[in-house]
Amino acid sequence: MKTVPWALCLCLLCCACRSDEPGEAAGDHVLPLANEHGLVTVQWLKSRIDAQPAHSHDLSFANNDGQSQPNHSESETSPAKNGFVIVEASWADLANATDYHRGHIPGAIHVNTDLFENGYPEWKLQPVESLQKTIGDLGIAPDTMVVVYSEQLIAATRVWWVLMYAGVDDVRILDGDARTWSEAGFELEQTTRELPSVSFVANPRTDWIIETPALLKHVTTHYEIPGNDRVVPLRLFDMRSRAEYDGEISGYKYLDAKGRIPSAISLGDADDSSQTYKLASGRLRPPHEIYAEWQSKGFELSGQGSANSGTLDVFYCGGGWRSSAAFFYAWLSGAKNIRNYSEGWAGWSTRYIRDESAQGNTPGWLQRNTGNPVENAGHRIEP
Repeated sequence: MKTVPWALCLCLLCCACRSDEPGEAAGDHVLPLANEHGLVTVQWLKSRIDAQPAHSHDLSFANNDGQSQPNHSESETSPAKNGFVIVEASWADLANATDYHRGHIPGAIHVNTDLFENGYPEWKLQPVESLQKTIGDLGIAPDTMVVVYSEQLIAATRVWWVLMYAGVDDVRILDGDARTWSEAGFELEQTTRELPSVSFVANPRTDWIIETPALLKHVTTHYEIPGNDRVVPLRLFDMRSRAEYDGEISGYKYLDAKGRIPSAISLGDADDSSQTYKLASGRLRPPHEIYAEWQSKGFELSGQGSANSGTLDVFYCGGGWRSSAAFFYAWLSGAKNIRNYSEGWAGWSTRYIRDESAQGNTPGWLQRNTGNPVENAGHRIEP
């Protein structure tokens, strides 16, 4: 199948105007993005909420003790039946979810990002079977439409990526946050919402992730797509700050190792603080601007046709959050040969050994080199 050259797509995108009509994805473009449905406006979300049956976004209520209780039977409030769940995501349990309790989009549930990771000191992604059980416990089924938002874009895209990777069919990112919602003239609520658990059985998108052994093979030789006899080039993109990339800092209080994965290309810091992907206004930067910036750094998306053709593009950061933001933007364009190296620099560089007497940045745990090759300030260091 013939595809439109990416350079032409970029040219057409840059001539775009914004559309905020309900039902349309956010973004400045004339030529539609293949997955433009994945980025939605607050106007679209408001119209979707208003179109829901009256009980379907009134799933719980707070009792006199401030505890959330079901407001209807499971058959009435099952998200699999309603088919629509709004998620406010942050790194906090429900009791300490300040952003959520300050005011959230009506009907939204809170999701603690810790639920998807194995905790201190590694903070690695849970096995997919555990992810699927956790997602079902949250009240999200594979056929539930989910809209995710957060004060922190990389938290929203991390949850978006985890849900999609685990097998949820349709997950979307809101172009904005609670402030954007309010500024559009829509009311927030402070009612705590929770959903009854549902069964979650789905095939995970195993082609959305790359594990350390496969990436190590590329660093030393090349990468082969499993189940395919074709060998494809692999490009590795570092989404951390320049100081992290150059090995000046690790970027994390709990991580000692500094440096980068050999062959990695710095594509710019995807953290919210850089305002590269999320603007000070709370809105996301329009996709065509991100693609133009990527192109200025020598990166043009490839592999928009068959999933088994073209170059394989891998994004990584420290532990899968910032790389999820880049992955989301690449996915919007329709790129198929993309992977998230969720373990990131922490998983590549460091293994943790339990030792009650250990001090330093990870009390109770020793940090040791994994033996994987690293680069630091342009110099490759072999194990």
